[in-house]
Amino acid sequence: MAVKYRQLNSKADCLVVLLERKGRKNSTQDCRNTMLVDSSMVYLLHFFGCVFAQNPFKKYLLTLVMLRALVWFCRVCWVVLSVGSPTRKTTMVTITLPDGSKKEFESAVSVMDIAKSIGSGLAKATLAATVNGVLVDTTYVVDSDSEVSLVTPEDAAGLKLMRHSAAHVMAEAIARVYPGTKFAYGPAIDDGFYYDVDSPEPISADDLKTIEKEMKRIVKKNARFERHELSREEAEAKYAADEYKLDNIAAAKGDTISFYSQGEFEDLCLGPHVPSAGKIGNFKLMSIAGAYWHGDSSKQQLTRVYGTTFATKEELAEHLHRIEEAKKRDHRVIGKQMGLFEFHPKEAQGMAFWRTNGGDSLS
Repeated sequence: MAVKYRQLNSKADCLVVLLERKGRKNSTQDCRNTMLVDSSMVYLLHFFGCVFAQNPFKKYLLTLVMLRALVWFCRVCWVVLSVGSPTRKTTMVTITLPDGSKKEFESAVSVMDIAKSIGSGLAKATLAATVNGVLVDTTYVVDSDSEVSLVTPEDAAGLKLMRHSAAHVMAEAIARVYPGTKFAYGPAIDDGFYYDVDSPEPISADDLKTIEKEMKRIVKKNARFERHELSREEAEAKYAADEYKLDNIAAAKGDTISFYSQGEFEDLCLGPHVPSAGKIGNFKLMSIAGAYWHGDSSKQQLTRVYGTTFATKEELAEHLHRIEEAKKRDHRVIGKQMGLFEFHPKEAQGMAFWRTNGGDSLS
């Protein structure tokens, strides 16, 4: 049986054929009205109409039509995703740097993204930033015109930040070596940092190397410091069994309590901190001493573990050398060596008995 072909000159012809094959007759006006349908539907009808009408067009022409429709569809998607709602407004954020230069961003931007926009080397060295004079983490988002100064290990604020974060890393190491330890307070100080801890078993100076090794394992994993906040009620419920945390929560201002966590450790903290544990620098644990919580001798004595950290190994070595030299010049050591004074454990303990020009004992 011979197949009768019918030439289709337009998309309207395709629609007519398609409708006719369904047993319905449409006028030319109806056909024109149908052309008001979304273009994507017309392309689809064009394709199916040609197929159903057994149009002799070659397959590559049909493929071309479908590709044209696909391109149109992709353009529509791109416009929808990139432009969005017609009422949407873009707010520019202008960042003023310490040298007076300005950088503009199309929307809110994090401190780390600001650093990256300046250079990859600076971004790697950035530990935090001051935004309008307030020290913040690298994850802090700047959503309005601001003055921003990036903080690196070369800055005094950067070194203090490293020491504060090193105290948290040390605390995590102590928690691993001495499970069940409770942590009271761990600030940065002028020449390093310390943490007051309540451990289930005594910590001695001989244990410092073990804690240091654990710290190095933590630093190698380079876990990120993450800040999160809880309401006062949530914080009290979470740490109901920890008297030190409850005491710190009671002393905190406001109804929102901030915490910082890295790896397996979390503590109440205002922050900020370095981006990750691998940024705490070159550290060494120095000594151990006893300390009372809030300096109150009526309370349980805690163990205070001291440490220090510097941006470079050379700075750390120089610091340790100064400490050794200072020990040699300690008046308590020199006085004994020169025979200038002596102590009598049975008489006026703690009082120095001076000798005459280093001569015989006064006793």
